[in-house]
Amino acid sequence: MDVTVDGLENDVFQFLLDYAWPGNVQQLEHVIEGCLNLVYDERTIGYDHLPPSFKAKMLQPPARFHEWKTQGQNKPCLNN
Repeated sequence: MDVTVDGLENDVFQFLLDYAWPGNVQQLEHVIEGCLNLVYDERTIGYDHLPPSFKAKMLQPPARFHEWKTQGQNKPCLNN
């Protein structure tokens, strides 16, 4: 595979950074390789390049959001 990209879109980068990766680094490597297979003339890996299972996970609010809502907060508070 001879594909070069400049990086990841910010939201995709943050999602991949926050994801738990139960399959460890090997799972991350497979996801990135799959994304690269879908890159044509784009310079960054974006949402459209993610596998369908990751697209669905990315659209779900993070577990922390549910915790904030159940505590009656509208947004996270960093000083708790």
